[in-house]
Amino acid sequence: MNDEDIAKLASRLSKSLVTKKDLKGLATKQDLKGLESRLDSRIDEVDSRIDEVDSRIDEVDSRLGRKIADLGINLGRKIDELNTKVDTIMEFASEVDKTTTDHEKRFKRIEAVPIIAHQIKN
Repeated sequence: MNDEDIAKLASRLSKSLVTKKDLKGLATKQDLKGLESRLDSRIDEVDSRIDEVDSRIDEVDSRLGRKIADLGINLGRKIDELNTKVDTIMEFASEVDKTTTDHEKRFKRIEAVPIIAHQIKN
């Protein structure tokens, strides 16, 4: 190595070294520990709020589940009531059909009486 090479190397080395002035604006280990502590506290607050929201969601979910179950039970009862009414109406309609058929048969026999009476006279 010659003198010129040594001068270049010394110049590059001095440019790559950091001075106290360069480090003045950087955070210290103590600064970073304080920041970490504040972040941990903030994260704990957020976690606590998330747990509270989860608890409230679970409560609403539980109440909603009970309401849906109650609605299902009430709906089932109403359907049973309607089915009973439909069965009663269908039975009544069947009886009306039977009665109508009986009346039609009787009416045909009554209509036939004058014809039979006329045939007997002759």
